[in-house]
Amino acid sequence: MITLKQVLKQINIDDENNIEVKGITSDSRKVKDGYIFVALKGLHHNGKDYIKDAFLKGAVCVLNEEIENELIYKVKDLSAKLSVLAKYIYQLDFSKFHISAYTGTNGKTTTTTLIYKCLRNININVTLIGTNGVYYNEEHFPLNNTTPNLLEIYSILYESQKRGIFNVVMEVSSHAIELKRIDGLSFDIIGFTNISHDHLDFHSTMENYAMAKYKITRYLKEKGIVIHNQDDEYFSKYYDFSKFKNISFGLNSTQNKIENIILSNNGCRFSINGKFINSNLTCMFNVYNITLAYLSLLEYGIKSTDIIKGIKNIDSIDGRMQKIEVNKRYLYIDFAHSPDSIEKVLSYVKPLSKKKMIVVFGSGGDRDKSKRPKMLKVCLKYADKIYVTSDNPRYEDPFTIIKDIVKNKMSYKINIFLSREDAINDAFKYSNEFDTILLLGKGNENYQIIKDIKIPYSDIEVINRCLLNLEDSYI
Repeated sequence: MITLKQVLKQINIDDENNIEVKGITSDSRKVKDGYIFVALKGLHHNGKDYIKDAFLKGAVCVLNEEIENELIYKVKDLSAKLSVLAKYIYQLDFSKFHISAYTGTNGKTTTTTLIYKCLRNININVTLIGTNGVYYNEEHFPLNNTTPNLLEIYSILYESQKRGIFNVVMEVSSHAIELKRIDGLSFDIIGFTNISHDHLDFHSTMENYAMAKYKITRYLKEKGIVIHNQDDEYFSKYYDFSKFKNISFGLNSTQNKIENIILSNNGCRFSINGKFINSNLTCMFNVYNITLAYLSLLEYGIKSTDIIKGIKNIDSIDGRMQKIEVNKRYLYIDFAHSPDSIEKVLSYVKPLSKKKMIVVFGSGGDRDKSKRPKMLKVCLKYADKIYVTSDNPRYEDPFTIIKDIVKNKMSYKINIFLSREDAINDAFKYSNEFDTILLLGKGNENYQIIKDIKIPYSDIEVINRCLLNLEDSYI
């Protein structure tokens, strides 16, 4: 049993309370009997406003940086001490864990999911942490962020340890690196996908953004390895991988050269070091994602034949270039939400489009505003009809976001709908047989974020409702 006295001693607080501590969280909604509540000050909320609620739910004490009272402890530099507290409370044995972490602007979810599915295909226990939630083998739980907060990560590792799962594959965002959500962790493998325009609201410049990603190498184990895409311009410009054991891949890589590429509407085929890989995933960017997953799995000690078989058996990644044929229309659902990722999707789909190409997209609120008009510029380059709409407006006015995107640019191609569902409905009504419709930005998310509340919403469900109005159609 871990007692409050023992826990507080880890941060040099003397206390004689021997009540049992069962967990620790900074989210008052997740407080349970025996938990420590960490009341941190956030962008929109202050944890101290939820102290009463935490005690009502059974919190044994509260840690914060502002006030001192009975069972409420004021702790200087509290955020820097959380990893020590969580590791002790959960009694984590990091020597047993093999953790691989993947960062980059795009491709994190696809790469980590490929690794996860290939490992499960040969019955290796694995925990996956990322945009699509957390998976303990086949058990699934949703998450609020691509990379959860530090205490949530440690809780996930604790749940993994309880289940006897010590292989962990995780996405790591630039925010998570800068905000030290991964403090105390050590990675066996760090994979870099790519860097392109995104999150400049937080990082200000592309150089800052790129260097924030590079800071993840501080968490590499002494014998760990870095695997990176040599074709990415920012890696060669800002990154020095020579100080680490590293593996490169790319069209011009001297280590792992990608060759014999064949792309089609139904997938891709290519070779790496003489090994041919077939996948149901489309687009050139997925050739890179598959290669990164393949090289990572080799580092796990998996046979190349098993990896190639596993990759071939994966039909799709939910919400990532997910292709659906609907009423003789070709529909793609993808998470693309930056100028570069949208360009990669549209440039790939355009030559495959038999008739018109229709794009539905928006831009997230409280995020990088500078990318908004650039996203429209890309769409105007490729699309025949564009629907500008909502995508997680958060605390911003959705119409203000749309105005930032359009910037008074008048075109017969552009339609504006505040309601994303109305935009998708109108796109279907406008479309004809053999047209291509792309729904971008949401992927397989099942919510819209209004302020800090997640309102149930799904592009897939909207598509199904569209089809209810087309009696001879089905998905």
